[in-house]
Amino acid sequence: MADLDFSDIVAKFAKEYADELLARSSAAVKRHLALLGPNLSSHIKDYASKATDGVRRVRTILSDQPSDLVKMYEPIFFDSDKSDYSEDFISELVGRGTQIVVKGQGAAGKSMFMRRHFLRVIEKGGCLPFLIELRGYSYSNSGFFAYVLDQVRGLAPWIDVNIFHHLLNTRRIELLLDALDEVSHEKRINLADQLHNFIRDHPRARVIITTRYGDRYGLLSNLAEYHVKAFGRDQTIALINGLDFDADSKDRFVSALSDGLYERSPDLLSNPLLASIML
Repeated sequence: MADLDFSDIVAKFAKEYADELLARSSAAVKRHLALLGPNLSSHIKDYASKATDGVRRVRTILSDQPSDLVKMYEPIFFDSDKSDYSEDFISELVGRGTQIVVKGQGAAGKSMFMRRHFLRVIEKGGCLPFLIELRGYSYSNSGFFAYVLDQVRGLAPWIDVNIFHHLLNTRRIELLLDALDEVSHEKRINLADQLHNFIRDHPRARVIITTRYGDRYGLLSNLAEYHVKAFGRDQTIALINGLDFDADSKDRFVSALSDGLYERSPDLLSNPLLASIML
């Protein structure tokens, strides 16, 4: 996984996505896309290349330099109705049109999961993902739909409102809406109706939202809910081994984890961020 060449993956993704979009869109959408001439694939590739590079570059508390997400990532697991689920399961569920909210404690790995999920969508192909941080909505004068569209158009200007509706309703776009809990209190008061209207108007759209626990506004009651599970000892050890940090320090910490440190401080060491701080 660490040796994935995303330049080749993105090039293949862009060509296949453009070909499919031109072949299967409505006449009105095709007329709009025709205005781009032969450059549709280039526009898609340009966005996907920049977005993929940005998603892969992750800053951690351990270094001033960004690390490669693919090399350091440790998968998380989810539970719902007393059953456990993998990231692959969640990705497949969203791909089939199930709209999902992922809930978890702070620093439990939700945003990292969204980044890795973004890359997984590109790898699989057929759908254009957009990772949108919802904290920016706190400073927007627009409604929720307009804010999301503005974010998408800022990254891919060729997507106008008609194209956006078409891509949503045909599952050719996926919205990864991260950190709903970081939207300001004032904005969240009126967000419930807007979110419900968005889901009602686009019931087939591929949407995944992350937030912490404590949805006292009833924003997400109509979405399938999955909870991030705390890291077990083996996951924490794998996480530490994958971090870009001094090898001797990692070896000593892993040895301590194996010798009972995890069991003595599970509340701290089951959290990816807190485990990294302890390292």
